[in-house]
Amino acid sequence: MLVAIRVLLRQRNRTKQARNKMMPSKFRFDNQVAIVTGAGAGLAIQAFGRVDIVVNNAGILRDRAFHKMSRSEWDAVKSVHLDGTAAKAGMVGFTKALAKEGVRSNIKVNAVAPGAGSSMTATILPEEVVKQWKPEYVAPTIAFLCHESAPCTGAVFECGGGWTAQVQFTRSEGYFFDLEKPISIDAVADHWKDITDFANATNPELDEMTPQLKQIMSKI
Repeated sequence: MLVAIRVLLRQRNRTKQARNKMMPSKFRFDNQVAIVTGAGAGLAIQAFGRVDIVVNNAGILRDRAFHKMSRSEWDAVKSVHLDGTAAKAGMVGFTKALAKEGVRSNIKVNAVAPGAGSSMTATILPEEVVKQWKPEYVAPTIAFLCHESAPCTGAVFECGGGWTAQVQFTRSEGYFFDLEKPISIDAVADHWKDITDFANATNPELDEMTPQLKQIMSKI
């Protein structure tokens, strides 16, 4: 589902009759939000002239283990999550790439991993959890990030049940092998503790030059 949100600051004089003439009844909306199903924003652009905010939240659930899924179930999930939102981990990279591209036009792009009770999650969660896990607890974070004063771009957040947190890509300090010597499997094993030690971890951008490349470049 593509949700195009347009705050009508300059179009409050439009009447409901005028809006309804432009859109089928199933797409009618209030003067704040337009909900458009399908992979396109043409309807929102037709109504508003432009799209200021896009919330891409496509997702479905087929609660089966991978080896128990039918081909049709697998295709349905893959189509929505991969084609619809470029998969979950893929969405993070996509978000950061769009954030870089949008800087010059003051377009901010962030990702939110939401958690909320719905008809979909009701199939796997206890009823009391679904009732308390309200979508209303996610909406304020989404709305804040959609505001023009949002303080970040290219960021990823988890949000649900009254809890919101930023998620970052973390890199251990790692270990530099002596390139004057062959790097053996035993050498990797001997320094595995250093390789996986996050005591001095950093939070690099996904497109940031890696330490080993910096080291190589410094010797050129």
